[in-house]
Amino acid sequence: MDVERNPYEFSTTNSADRDVEGVPDFVKPILKAKGWLKFLGVVSIVMAVLYTLATLGIGLVITWIPFWLGMLLLKISSLFESGDEDDLKIAFDKLRLVFKIVGIYTIVGFALGILGVIAAIIFPALMMEFNQMQP
Repeated sequence: MDVERNPYEFSTTNSADRDVEGVPDFVKPILKAKGWLKFLGVVSIVMAVLYTLATLGIGLVITWIPFWLGMLLLKISSLFESGDEDDLKIAFDKLRLVFKIVGIYTIVGFALGILGVIAAIIFPALMMEFNQMQP
């Protein structure tokens, strides 16, 4: 017996679920985030370019990292869109690289912050000592 589909019935799957059919359930949440990956990639690239322009190119020493991260995020997003199993493996490997870079960038930032606090404490004391040595 053929059951007719009700045209007024609400679908239980949204459009994001239809994009990721045929992949394991544990992969679907990250595949649904591909729009956010694109957004973060574009924002990262734009901020890197603006910072480089604002520092007259001197900031390029630092801003190549956010620019590279933005390019990686855009590449990951495009690999997720293909839905091919080999592309998904490459995308997850690149995503691992993004997390590694952000982790190292964060550790370096914390280290520089701690050095900055130490310098802010020591520098005034050295200046006071230097001023006392002046006749």
